[in-house]
Amino acid sequence: MVSSSLGKAIAQAAPKDVKLIVRHLVTKLASCPPLFSPPPGQSDEPTSWESHFLTVSIDSDAREDGTDNKSAELFVFAVEVLVYITANLTTVFVSKADSTGYLYRLKLPPTAKSLVRSVSTAFLSHIISIRQRPGVRLVLSLFARAQNQYLFPGSVENSHKHILDDRGLVKWWCRVLDPILRHYEAETKVETDGKTDECTDRDTEATTASSTAYLIVPGCDKFESRTFFPPSAKLDRQDRPRWLNSYPLNQICASPSAPPRCLIPRFPDDPKARFLEELDGEIPETQDENNRGQWRSIKTIEQFWEMMAYRQECSSGRLVGFLWMVINPPGLLNSVSMASATSQVAQNQNNSVKESKSPPKGSIERENGKPQVSDTKFAEPNASSNAEEPPTNEKMDTPAACLLPSSDAMASNTSPKLSQVTCQTDLSCAMLLSHEDYQSLMNLLVQLDFDNEKDSITSTKSWISKLSTTIGKEDHGEIVIGQSIPSEASASQPTGTSNLLSGGLIRKRKKPSTDSGSASLGVDSATTAPTESNCEEALPNNEPQIPTPVVNVLNASMIRKKKKPDNS
Repeated sequence: MVSSSLGKAIAQAAPKDVKLIVRHLVTKLASCPPLFSPPPGQSDEPTSWESHFLTVSIDSDAREDGTDNKSAELFVFAVEVLVYITANLTTVFVSKADSTGYLYRLKLPPTAKSLVRSVSTAFLSHIISIRQRPGVRLVLSLFARAQNQYLFPGSVENSHKHILDDRGLVKWWCRVLDPILRHYEAETKVETDGKTDECTDRDTEATTASSTAYLIVPGCDKFESRTFFPPSAKLDRQDRPRWLNSYPLNQICASPSAPPRCLIPRFPDDPKARFLEELDGEIPETQDENNRGQWRSIKTIEQFWEMMAYRQECSSGRLVGFLWMVINPPGLLNSVSMASATSQVAQNQNNSVKESKSPPKGSIERENGKPQVSDTKFAEPNASSNAEEPPTNEKMDTPAACLLPSSDAMASNTSPKLSQVTCQTDLSCAMLLSHEDYQSLMNLLVQLDFDNEKDSITSTKSWISKLSTTIGKEDHGEIVIGQSIPSEASASQPTGTSNLLSGGLIRKRKKPSTDSGSASLGVDSATTAPTESNCEEALPNNEPQIPTPVVNVLNASMIRKKKKPDNS
C-alpha cells in the first residue's frame, strides 16, 4: 500500500522499528444543525460536518521469521474527531479517545515517549493540515473528562491499562496539543475587550499562521488552572503567552454582543450543550425587543462558565477541562474578530465572482488609467483591524496571496460545496464511508468485548471483518514502521533539573566560607516542572529560574554568639 501523509506522520512520531497498523475512516460531507444558536432575528448558519476515526492496532502474534499472522491483529488505541465546516470557521472537535491497555506487548523501554500521545498529536495535526482553508480561521476543541472506558467495552478489566485521573487527563491533553501549537507563530496579546497591544512582531504574525491555546477548568481560578499548562508554557514570553485561561469569544463567535446562548457551541455528548438546553427553558415565550433570546438566570458569558462549576458533571469530585486552540491563517491576526473575518471572506467571495464576470484584466487596467490588482481587496480588512497603525503596501503583499482563493469562493457560498474540493484530494488514502455505514461500525465497536487478550483479538477481527464487508476490500490496513529516535539529551536528562541562581541574586558574605552555605539554595528540584510519568520527556531549562527553597539554612559564619554575663 502506498504510504499516506498520515502514515508518514505517525511513523515519524512512533518509536523506531515499532510496527503499527492504522486505519483512517472518514464520512462523506453532509449538512447538520449549526453549532451556534443564531442571534435573534437571524437564520441558522449553513453547516456541514464529517467524522474521522483512527484505529491503531498491533500484530499480537508476530513470528520469529518475520512473517505476520494477520488474524491476530489487536486494537491498542482509537480516536474519533468531528469536523464542522462553515463559510467562515472550521471547527475540529475531539469526540472520543480510548486505549485497550495492550501496548505493553510492544515492550517499549520505560524512557520512551508516550506512544498514544505521539499518535494523537500526529493525527490531530494531520486533520488540521487537510482541513485548513486559506483565509478561514480554524479552532480545535475538546472536552477532557476522565472515565474508565470510552470506545472499548471491558478494557477497564485489563490490569495493564493506565487510566489517568481527572487532573492527569487534562494535563495529558494539554501536552498533546502543545506540539501542534508550537508549529505556529505566537499571537499578539489579546486583552479582555478583544483588543491587542501594539507589538513589533505583528509583521511576523501577519505573514505566517499563528495560534494560541485556551483552557477553562470549571471550579479552578486562573492561578490553579495554570498548573495544567504544559511545562513549555513557563518558557513563553509574558507579553506573548501561548496558553491562556479564558474563552476565545472574539475569535470564534461572529456576534460577541449576542445573548450568551448564541456564544457557546453545542457538541454531541457535551455537558455545555446539556446545560444550554436546560437554560433555554427559561426563555419566556413573549419578550420585549431588548431581552430577546436572554435567559432569566444568566446574563453574561462569564456567569455561564461560573455556573458550569456547579454542574454535576463538573462538581462530582472530578475536574474537567475545556480546551480550545485557535489557528489564524496567514494574513488574519488574532485581533481580527470573527465578525470582521466574516465580512472579509464575504468580500473576497464577492470580488472573486465579480472578477469572473468582468472583462479581461488588461481592459480593466486601462479603464481608469491605473492598474487594479487583486491585492487591494485583501488589504482593506487588515487595514480596518489595525486602524491605529496601518501596514504598508509591502507588508500586505505577502498575506494577500495566502488568503481565500477564488476557487473556493466560486464553488458556492454554502459550506458543504466550499470544502468538497479538499475532500477529494486530501483524503484519497482514507476509507470514505456513508454516515450510515460509519455509524454501524461504531455501534458494533461498543458492543464488543475487550476485557482480556483473547476476547480482544476476537473483537478486533470481528470489527475488521465488518469493515472489509462494508468497503468491499480485504487488505485495507496501512502498516507503519516507527522512525523516531529519542535524543540523547532527553534520554539522559534527569526528571528533576537543578535551577541555579543568577549572579545578580547572590549576596556576597563578609567572610569567605565553604560550599555548604550555598548548596541548600542552589538545588531545588521540587520547583521544576513536575513529571507525571516516566513516559514524559523532560524539557531543557534554557533560562535561569528562581527556585523556592524548602528550608533556608544560615551559614555558621553569620551566627554570632551572645556574650556570657560576668557573674563576678
